[in-house]
Amino acid sequence: MELHREPPEAILNAIKFDLMTSTDMEKLSSMSIIEVSDVTSPKLGLPNGSLQCETCGSQRGRDCDGHFGVTKLAATVHNPYFIDDVVHFLNRICPGCLSPREGIDTKRLEREKVQATCKYCSKDGSKLYPSIVFKTLSSPRVLLFKSKLHRNASVMERISIVAEAADRMPNRSKGKGSLEGLPLDFWDFVPSENKQVQSNMTKIILSPYQVFYMLKKSDPELIKQFVSRRELLFLSCLPVTPNCHRVVEIGYGLPDGRLTFDDRTKAYKRMVDVSRRIDDYRQHPHFSVLASSLVSSRVSECLKSSKLYSKKADGETSTDTYGMKWLKDVVLSKRSDNVFRSIMVGDPKIKL
Repeated sequence: MELHREPPEAILNAIKFDLMTSTDMEKLSSMSIIEVSDVTSPKLGLPNGSLQCETCGSQRGRDCDGHFGVTKLAATVHNPYFIDDVVHFLNRICPGCLSPREGIDTKRLEREKVQATCKYCSKDGSKLYPSIVFKTLSSPRVLLFKSKLHRNASVMERISIVAEAADRMPNRSKGKGSLEGLPLDFWDFVPSENKQVQSNMTKIILSPYQVFYMLKKSDPELIKQFVSRRELLFLSCLPVTPNCHRVVEIGYGLPDGRLTFDDRTKAYKRMVDVSRRIDDYRQHPHFSVLASSLVSSRVSECLKSSKLYSKKADGETSTDTYGMKWLKDVVLSKRSDNVFRSIMVGDPKIKL
């Protein structure tokens, strides 16, 4: 006796898109990128040197949509797309008691009342503890070349967050700054790393760990007013796109077909190389900030090389994409036949 069951019917109301966290990247990836050669591994799909995808077994590009991998970063860094949101949030809370400042909706918050008067936000404390301003810092790109660290001043990147004590008096007297003589515990709201924070400093560069320390102690409901998910603010992994997005085979189908790689592949390889060599600098007195700056520079390089369009310079007029230009950029530029058929007819198995 055969039973024929009708498949259940459902109505698709909407599709929700969201960003992957580092946990999502590790869970959904096909392989972990550890060595430089893994960036073009056969496990990431076709084309590759073995003429076969080691993940799905396909031997033709039209049957393999590619598979992405993930590389573990040598240091946790700020997500460059959310660093401005982090700075905006830090400027809206007291760094000491982490209570919201004026202009923030506090109806939904369930914070416990601070037992003692906060030295940073009280009127009496303002005489000795000036307010703190958080800013993004533009710094030269950090490079690792022949086992030495270099700074490329021609490329400035906003990859760091700086905390600065604001002047307590509008005027300066006798040519001296009004911030002289800060209390010894002025910077105690962040954990000190390698004794880099001293009381006489009026400005410090915060490592991602120090920023994470402040956000971890902050009210989650308060953070949601600035960003949807707190785990999106930092990156500990970076996805590596499939081979079909980066690799082109010249003379496809020939036994001596050569592979050419785009700038993204080269940027990924430099990223993996840094992760392997960064341990040699752990004795550096400012290793935490240095490592995050170096890794952040490589992450920014990978993300910028993945953009379809570069940012327009000042004065240039941006043009919208219409008609055939849109078809070429969005559809025809896809290097996988599988993706092309999926977009055009909705089924990659239908031959055109």
